[in-house]
Amino acid sequence: TSGSYTYTVSNGTAEITGYTGSASSLTIPSKLDGYKVTSIDEDAFANCTSLTKVKIPSSVTSIGENAFEYCTNLESITIPSSVTSIGSQAFYRCTSLESVKIPSSVTSIKGGVFEYCSNLASVEIPLGVTSIGSYAFYYCTSLKTVTIPNSVTSIGQYAFAHCTNLTSVAIPNSVTSIVAYAFAYCSSLTSVAIPNSVTAIGSLAGGVHTGGMFAYCSNLKSVYIPSSVTDISSDSFEDCNSLTDVYYAGSKTNWVAMFIGDGNTCLTGATIHYNHSHSNGSAKFAIKATTKKPGIATFTCTVCGGISKVKNYAKIKSVSLSKSKYTYNGKVKTPTVTVKNADGDKISSKYYTVSYINQSTGKTVSSMKSAGKYYVKIKFKTKYSGTVKKAVTIKPKATSIKSITAKSKGFTVKWGKVTSSTTGYQVQYSTSKSFSSKTTKTISSNKTTSKKITGLKAKKKYYVRVRTYKTVKINGKSTKIYSSWSSVKSVTTKK
Repeated sequence: TSGSYTYTVSNGTAEITGYTGSASSLTIPSKLDGYKVTSIDEDAFANCTSLTKVKIPSSVTSIGENAFEYCTNLESITIPSSVTSIGSQAFYRCTSLESVKIPSSVTSIKGGVFEYCSNLASVEIPLGVTSIGSYAFYYCTSLKTVTIPNSVTSIGQYAFAHCTNLTSVAIPNSVTSIVAYAFAYCSSLTSVAIPNSVTAIGSLAGGVHTGGMFAYCSNLKSVYIPSSVTDISSDSFEDCNSLTDVYYAGSKTNWVAMFIGDGNTCLTGATIHYNHSHSNGSAKFAIKATTKKPGIATFTCTVCGGISKVKNYAKIKSVSLSKSKYTYNGKVKTPTVTVKNADGDKISSKYYTVSYINQSTGKTVSSMKSAGKYYVKIKFKTKYSGTVKKAVTIKPKATSIKSITAKSKGFTVKWGKVTSSTTGYQVQYSTSKSFSSKTTKTISSNKTTSKKITGLKAKKKYYVRVRTYKTVKINGKSTKIYSSWSSVKSVTTKK
């Protein structure tokens, strides 16, 4: 036991087995008594009704079955990209959960994971998930739209059944199996397009008919069926009483030859539009690409109204500036921004805006001109999301040594005055030409143009250089930005 947590240790890492606390907002620790927390056991946080917000640490790789079931006040959960496995019914009856982002590291959404999460209005299924288990989103009555990525191949029975507010579902061509009652009782669904990869609607492997895939979708008005489908199981469209139009990609002959089970009179009684070919409308970006994940776009057929195409597009791979270090010259600095995706293609500037931030004030400025430190802020839009900041430094203008006059055990150095965008100067001298051992003197006024150095060794050669600086405040702390050093000059002190 550690505080409110109980845990076990295996192979030097901890698995949380229980929680006895009463916190509302909880950040689960990454370590317990020095042991790295890597997993959350089944039922570990079950019935923790005080929880409203939970953040899981990046040390965790697996969440066990029923781990958070009946956390009825849990509104948000942060699942890190380290998590690769989420057990069945992990969030069963988390009735206050409003939205969730499943990390791209997860490849399977197991059975009943979000079953009866009645307030779940938004879910992001990432590219990489290959299967959606039975009852995964059963009775998620607030869920309005679902985009299934191109990596998913199977959708389990009752996976989205009783999602009564679901108005749109995008099923990609990667899906080959959709089984019994997967979308049954989705009473707000008005149109659906079966992907071309499906050969049988509502059948399990081995030809066992299980049907009911869209049964009781009382507002379903149109459906697209590809010519690849040769088998429609019994009751697949039972009581779809609003169904008026079926858009079939094959011929009338193919339709007549198709096996259509009992309980599908709503389907067979609708108007059949043969040889239908999708006419894709404009893209809708269901999941916007970021620097961490790819995006998903969907296209709706302008004729049948079904989502006719699901397309993945690459994440943002790199953001670079043509130049990030400048020297003040009184002119505005505008480095060119180049953004590329993971495929190596350049992303058009129409997908982002560029602005400038003065690091000293933290405020947006119209341009970068004076010596100082800045950020170029690239904010993505339309099909991309997120913000990237790239640092830019404008150094003050350098000066040059005008003269050095030898003195007894010292010298006087004079330099050119630089008052624009500077605070002062530094004089550096050394007996080493490489300045391996050196002394630096700071002159705090940019109007001073000479410095007398005393207390040196007599008849000794010294190397001297000068630079300007500007003092700025970064995060409340004074920071000097230096120009390049002047050319080095030497002087031999007098006796």
